[in-house]
This record gives sequence, structure tokens and C-alpha cells, in this order.
Amino acid sequence: MTRSLIAAAVFFFITACSGSLQGPPDFEETFGTVDEPCAAAKVVVHCTAHVYLVNHGDEGAGHATVVVTLKDLGATTASPARKVISVKCGRSIPDTSTGAEVDVTCSFDLPPGKTVAAVPILQAIDFTAAGSNTSGGGTAGMVGLGLAALAALLSIAALGLAIARRSRPSPEAGDDGDAW
Repeated sequence: MTRSLIAAAVFFFITACSGSLQGPPDFEETFGTVDEPCAAAKVVVHCTAHVYLVNHGDEGAGHATVVVTLKDLGATTASPARKVISVKCGRSIPDTSTGAEVDVTCSFDLPPGKTVAAVPILQAIDFTAAGSNTSGGGTAGMVGLGLAALAALLSIAALGLAIARRSRPSPEAGDDGDAW
């Protein structure tokens, strides 16, 4: 009986820990660009920025903050009175496998009289989740966890039956069990 409890506990421990051995993704920016045409105008222009990332870590997802720097049209370093502003947007990074690339897009409005000062850059990444194994490890882990729980319940039931049999009084030598 003890052996089955130990086996169930070991199976449960191995199954529960199998999915937690994976590390976080490690996204690195490769380059950024802005779709054309995104030029200064007398009206607001709707633009799209792209920041391309490659995952050097384990499979996973995250959330990126992209920054696009804008400046007044005709601003120079000689005229510091011209205002430089930044447009920030946050976007989800989809579940990305190791070594894969992903394009994080950011839509923004270019105000009248402004121009894009530099290529968009990645300001920060927050990891929202570590992905599961590419072979469907999340589902297999849940099935394994369910089987481990079932094995543990059966072991507890068998232990309970064994204790109940031991605690039941045995019939005496001359007693045939009938009460006449």
C-alpha cells in the first residue's frame, strides 16, 4: 500500500513540475521602420510603425511598449525652442517560438506640422506568459495532472479499505456468524 502511495506522489510531482522547467522568452529588437507615406501635412496623418523582434529565449508571449519620436517640421539643433515629442503605444507580442521573428505594429497619428524624427524603438517588454511546449505540452500536462490526481484518490481509497478491514473484529472460533 505504501508503495502505491509513493508511486502516486512521485508521478504527481513529476507531472506537476514538467511544465515549469521552461524559461522566459528573450525578445531583442532587430530594427524599426515607419510605413510610407507618413509625411508632414496640414492635417493629421495616420501612420503605422513597425518594430521587428527576434526571440532568443524560450517560447512565450509578452507586451511591448514602442516609442516613435516626433519633432516640429523644420526643427534643427540650432533652434532648441522647437518641441520634440514622443508617441508611445503598447502592443501584445504573440506566442513566439525560439528563434522566430515577430513584427510588432503600432498605429499613431502624426499631428499637423510634425515629422518623424527617428525610427521607432522598443522602450520596454513585459513578459505576460511563458508559452507551453510546441508539442502541446499544456494539454498533456493537464491530462497528466488529472491522471496523477486520480491515482492519488485511488491510493487513498485503497488505504482506507485496508484500515477498515484491520479494525473490523474477526469472528470467534465457535461462532458461525448466525444469531439464532
